[in-house]
Amino acid sequence: MQPSVGPFVVDTRRAQRNVGHPEPFQVAGSLEVEGDPGVMPDPETPVVVVGTLQSLSDGSIVVRADAKGAWVGQCRRCLRQLSEPLDVQLNEVFEAEPEEGETYQLGDHSIDLEQAVRDNFILDMPLLALCAQDCEGICAVCGADRNDALCHCAAEQTDPRWDALNDLDFS
Repeated sequence: MQPSVGPFVVDTRRAQRNVGHPEPFQVAGSLEVEGDPGVMPDPETPVVVVGTLQSLSDGSIVVRADAKGAWVGQCRRCLRQLSEPLDVQLNEVFEAEPEEGETYQLGDHSIDLEQAVRDNFILDMPLLALCAQDCEGICAVCGADRNDALCHCAAEQTDPRWDALNDLDFS
């Protein structure tokens, strides 16, 4: 197997020689997410991963680390750009024959943490961004941000197809 290259690749040889002894490491790089998820890791903010590798007697490696970065997205109500810091804890197992969805691939002398970091970031990011719980959003008629000023056009506008209901008397 060829050695991996990339910002999140960690050399495991020292940890594999010292079974049971935690070996410190630090890596940094940017995470990219394909598609348009709405909320995603900030590609402009590097993700810094600091932690330890610990080789087990069965040949697998446990990674315990802290990954710090940021996410970006748009508020789902007012469409303002948002960016928030994100700090996630990794506690992952790397094996020569990984179990899908449970463990990650262990290389001959290295591991690539990128997928594990990405998975943990995605789980900790908000599904839909919201700038504030009381965000008023934008007016559907004029497009004004109702957080900045009250918009009166929404109250004035009614759908003329419903006007016949105004004539009904239920008393």
